[in-house]
Amino acid sequence: MKIRKDDIIELWIDRIAFGGDGIGRFNGLVIFVRGGIPGDRVIAQIIKKKKDYANAVILEIIDPSMDRIIPLCPYSGYCGGCQLQHLKYKRQLEYKREHILDAMTRIGTLPDIRVHPVIPCENIFGYRNKMEFSFSDRRWLLPEELARTDVPKDFALGLHVPGTFNKVIDTHACLLIPDTGNKILGDVRRYVRKSGIPPYGLKSHEGFWRFLMLRHGAMNDEWMVNIITSEEQRGWVQPLADQLYHAYENITSVVNNINTRI
Repeated sequence: MKIRKDDIIELWIDRIAFGGDGIGRFNGLVIFVRGGIPGDRVIAQIIKKKKDYANAVILEIIDPSMDRIIPLCPYSGYCGGCQLQHLKYKRQLEYKREHILDAMTRIGTLPDIRVHPVIPCENIFGYRNKMEFSFSDRRWLLPEELARTDVPKDFALGLHVPGTFNKVIDTHACLLIPDTGNKILGDVRRYVRKSGIPPYGLKSHEGFWRFLMLRHGAMNDEWMVNIITSEEQRGWVQPLADQLYHAYENITSVVNNINTRI
């Protein structure tokens, strides 16, 4: 059977590719399956077909892997931040070691290299010291939001769908950053929504608010908030900076960068 785009197939996932996609084979052809992990038996649809491989998405998990878990993040599988949150952490470390070993032996041609087990992180959430969120005048809706009429579609502040520049999820919390970062994110969202000043359109290239960057210094628990706008309008940004500075004693700086590039 010759595989074509949009074909629906059944296959087992037996490996994980560098980057997080599951790998299976169908009639000898390598299939990269987004969201698949070793041990899964799935019904998948081909979304891209090349000469030596194909890409697919899962339509149904017939038999889940014993290593599959329910991710804590509601955006998992849609946002590009965490590719393997649905895989047990211990197994994540084992597969990462295998990727290093494969790179050293197959690509680096060092067959006798010793690769030690990956040292686990003490905190698998809340560890990241920098996050950048994008504003958009068009919100990318999650499947459960499509039929809702109470979801505003003209505003988003959050992370991108993988491989896209204009699909922004309205992310209310990211598990990778400390709790204070998510509180700041929420305060900025509420202020910008009430301000009436439009977010930047990633297609129209019109609007004011572009990005929100948060940096955290873990040693002294200090935060820097960087608000990136399309032009200099201090009167629009200063009230937000003042609000944040007085609300959080560990915010040591609020910066406004101007980005006029299209």
